[in-house]
Amino acid sequence: MKYRIYICPRALADAALRASADTDRPSGTWRATTTPGPAEQVLAAFVWPSWQAQEAFEAQGDVLVLGDEWELVPAAGLVTLEAHRQSIAIERAQLGTAKSVQLLPPQKDVSIAIDTTHTVREAVRKAAPDLLVER
Repeated sequence: MKYRIYICPRALADAALRASADTDRPSGTWRATTTPGPAEQVLAAFVWPSWQAQEAFEAQGDVLVLGDEWELVPAAGLVTLEAHRQSIAIERAQLGTAKSVQLLPPQKDVSIAIDTTHTVREAVRKAAPDLLVER
């Protein structure tokens, strides 16, 4: 199953992971650039056990669904995604995995900012590549 990627307050991500009924509880995780308070935005990746639980989560007003991996990133998600990309830039540089602009197109070059020309997969690959690893 594929993960659905969201930007939402930490409290909502935690509540989803603690759902009392197994039929409503997704598998997945969330990431933040700092230790977030309950109202602070996190990137979350969930695999839902049912479409009803998924739709109930996505219907909440503070949940931004980034979309399917081939869709373009919504403008409302750019600030959070870019903060995540920048938070791992030093680690990427130390690993030597960041490529130069001459080698890759802007959407694939991790040193170039995320914008609305990126697909969800490209943006998340730059911002939080661990969220794309299937568990």
